[in-house]
Amino acid sequence: MANQVQYRYDSLPVTDIDKISLPKYQRGLVWNKKKKQDFIQTLHEGFPFGTFLVYEDSNDEGVKEYILIDGQQRLSTLKQYLDDKFGYWRDLNSERFLSCLNAVSEIIDVPDFSENVFIDILNKEDCYYELQKIARAKGNYEKASEQMDDLYRICKEIKHEANQYVDTKHLKLPVIVFNGNKSDLPKVFANLNKGGTPLNKYEIWGAAWVTNTINLPRNLDLCDEILDEVKTYYDQKQDSSEFEIIGLSTDELYEQRSINLSELGFALGRVIQKKLPSLGGNTEALANELGFGVLGIATGVHNKELEKLAEEKNFQKINNELPDILQKVKEVCHTLSRVFNPLLLVKKASESSNEYATGLNATYKTLSYFSALWSLKPGTQNYIDTTGNIPKYYLYHALLGIWGGHGDQTLYKYYPGEKTAKSDYLTALDENELFNALITRVNQTEPCINFTGDVKAIVTIHANLTYLAADLHQGEDFELEHIIAKKHIDAAEQNQNSRQIKGGVIGNCMWLPKNLNLRKKDKNLHEVNESDQKKYSYLLEGSRYSTVDDFSQIEKYLKDECYEQLNDFISNREVCIMEDLVDALYKKKSSQE
Repeated sequence: MANQVQYRYDSLPVTDIDKISLPKYQRGLVWNKKKKQDFIQTLHEGFPFGTFLVYEDSNDEGVKEYILIDGQQRLSTLKQYLDDKFGYWRDLNSERFLSCLNAVSEIIDVPDFSENVFIDILNKEDCYYELQKIARAKGNYEKASEQMDDLYRICKEIKHEANQYVDTKHLKLPVIVFNGNKSDLPKVFANLNKGGTPLNKYEIWGAAWVTNTINLPRNLDLCDEILDEVKTYYDQKQDSSEFEIIGLSTDELYEQRSINLSELGFALGRVIQKKLPSLGGNTEALANELGFGVLGIATGVHNKELEKLAEEKNFQKINNELPDILQKVKEVCHTLSRVFNPLLLVKKASESSNEYATGLNATYKTLSYFSALWSLKPGTQNYIDTTGNIPKYYLYHALLGIWGGHGDQTLYKYYPGEKTAKSDYLTALDENELFNALITRVNQTEPCINFTGDVKAIVTIHANLTYLAADLHQGEDFELEHIIAKKHIDAAEQNQNSRQIKGGVIGNCMWLPKNLNLRKKDKNLHEVNESDQKKYSYLLEGSRYSTVDDFSQIEKYLKDECYEQLNDFISNREVCIMEDLVDALYKKKSSQE
């Protein structure tokens, strides 16, 4: 049996436009100037236009109001037009406008009379009087007074044409009023937008959750950071002209400390990104995934069902337990940053420009660390063991591709609480399992020349645990470099579209100080000057760098096109790197020591 219809068609006069509440957070994609003008032209021609989807609600005084769910661009454009009819009329009737501007400029004898000044004057009730004042101020009133009838006629004609350009007196706004369950709004919004620009789930929630208000406590620093991120988000959107935010007051935001559920999810993700830059990334998409993902962990809502965060039970849990949730986020970020920031850091001269090797990162994987630590108390043995095991699993899971495909299902196994299929990081990963996974990767590498993100990440972890572990590099920028110079490999290979040499693998890759690399060019480290050799001896000793004899053999392999033997040589160094990496992760002495 079909469900009962949960909506009605209606219309509102333009005079009721303020009864529709325009949410602050809806979509990042907005109309440009051309699209706005096209919409006003449609209204001018009396053609039909798209409906507004609204949800009927009542304010605190019981007065009926409508919350806009879809149609932000049309509504905001119409509001802009009502506030600036002359500006739109000018743009859509440029020849007529310039003709009037030139005529007025000549009458009042002001050659540099600008378009914007003229528009400002036309927006005033008595523009005729304003133009007279300008003529007096310029000492041209006597000349202008001779043509006052023409001046009056021009002003009257322009005001009439602009005011009548859109028949707002009879214009009706077509609306669909949804009167079903508020929890169904995300589904309604998604279905309504299937034919247009695809929306991601966060945009859908952003539009549907505008009335799910979160009250931020005043005594938590993290709440202030959340507010800062909300403010920054809207400031950036306004600065980039992506959209205008109606009714947003910074003072009011900090005074009332009320945001909606969608804003909380995004802002929480931004806070996590700043506190955990090595795993958090810096994009809006990742911020949403992290923030909403953590809220899912806190409420026990499965990651693939995060729309349920707005359900009464889960929403109230977030509101009531927000201080505890934020405190746990702060604890976990602190713990994970101490593990991963030094592990994935790309060495730079300045800490203000920190960069991290993120090629092994995955959002579900990061969220699994939050899940595993969420119910554990810092300082307990379980917390310590879990934290110590996570970096090994970080590498191991990347090698096995654990977090691809159905990552949300895998993540749920790490959620706190009892489950049929439960996973955690309490059990130590056997070092032989990790080493075997690394060797499998070595054996599966194909000829290439460029370094991929996962190569960069593994080389970075190895470097930070071995030859760059000491502070000898301070004050220098480092960059990833081929041990067998790319120039030599390119020169040896006849067909660079079909590579035969494994030049872009871990076995032929290391971090070098940028200045040294510039001086070295296509040489190896044994061929640089004596001063550099002495200064950077730690690079040779700790990186499994090839010997002088090795490079002589490499040169012969390249010359004789013995690519299979050369690849074996590169792979052998890669195996040594993997041995040292595992030893360092398990805090054993390197086989070189």
